[in-house]
Amino acid sequence: MARSVAWLKQFRRSLLRLSIRNVLLLQIVTLSVLVLSWTLWCIFASQHPLLGQYIDKNYLKQFLVVIPVSYIIFMLLCAYLFKQCDVEQEADLVFWVILLYEAILIYCGYLSGLFLMQVGIVATGLPIIGIMLAPIRIIVRAWGYGILALSLLAVTNGLGWLPYAPLYRGAPLADPQFLKFYLISSCFISWPIFLAVIGMSRFIFSEWRLREKQVRILSQRDALTGLYNRREASQYVEKLLAGRSGTPIAIILLDIDWFKSINDAHGHLVGDRALKTVADIISAEVREDDLLARFGGEEFVLVLADTSRAIALQIAERCRESLERCRFTSDRGMPISLTASFGVTVALSGDGFRLDDLLRAADRALYQAKMQGRNCVQYQMTRAPTLPNMTPLTAEQLAGKRP
Repeated sequence: MARSVAWLKQFRRSLLRLSIRNVLLLQIVTLSVLVLSWTLWCIFASQHPLLGQYIDKNYLKQFLVVIPVSYIIFMLLCAYLFKQCDVEQEADLVFWVILLYEAILIYCGYLSGLFLMQVGIVATGLPIIGIMLAPIRIIVRAWGYGILALSLLAVTNGLGWLPYAPLYRGAPLADPQFLKFYLISSCFISWPIFLAVIGMSRFIFSEWRLREKQVRILSQRDALTGLYNRREASQYVEKLLAGRSGTPIAIILLDIDWFKSINDAHGHLVGDRALKTVADIISAEVREDDLLARFGGEEFVLVLADTSRAIALQIAERCRESLERCRFTSDRGMPISLTASFGVTVALSGDGFRLDDLLRAADRALYQAKMQGRNCVQYQMTRAPTLPNMTPLTAEQLAGKRP
């Protein structure tokens, strides 16, 4: 069971990366299932003592000749395609193979009747699947010829130039037993096509949703540390500032001490490992609702919602002590001091503060921590935002401004 699930996942992931040749292999498989199911059904119905009276034996023999011959031609075209390497010629052959595929389906629709569900599924579902898997210009061109052929066939059926559903031509339409058989026959012929379209659509759209989710995660995360990136942290702060008025929001900026010397002395791979180690240590110390992001280079930012100054300073100090206790070594086993400087600020939502106001205050606090010798925590109050003076001028003030 586990192997089957793993195989289905692998098949789903490979659907959107199929080459043209693999698309044709998929066509061979689906057409083989369709032709086999239809052939078995016709043979079964013709040999059945009750159902055999509704089958026109002459058209059945024609069907059992035309379908195998068409299928052999289809297989030969695919085999020839797999042997040649010219890309332009390959595209032309793909078009003819798809056209032959459509011709077989249209012929089966002509024998059993055009105004059936399987014809609608073939005319709409298969081109949609084909556009997802193969070059659109090939599918649209072949689909256009297929629609034209169906339209001409419908007109000739309507004008009486060609018999409608000649495979069942000898049966009276007023016979309720025949109508029941006709309905069951149509459903049997339709189910492989319907399952193929539904199954392929499900696989393809599931893969698209998975890729969309992965792209969204990649757009939010830093590739090296796995933390949120600066853009995601900025959006989160702006969301908090626009939230319920009077809620304290704390920002903690931290910068790894002497990080450039780690890169210079031990190499960038050790520096990358140091960044991952800091990310893991800080992540283990923060709360579940706190957001930790890589702000750029060796800088990280902690966004603490509904957090007072005292709690923010405690969290920053706890993170600093954890980093100080960390046993970090180079690739050769040399111990490396891994500490950081912390800048903390707090502001209230709804007071007109902007993201830049908080970041500016946290950056000033971080600068003070570096000036204090690094490996410490400093706090800087966020200054009140400067708003333009909107008070109207009096007549005397206006008169005083006149030259």
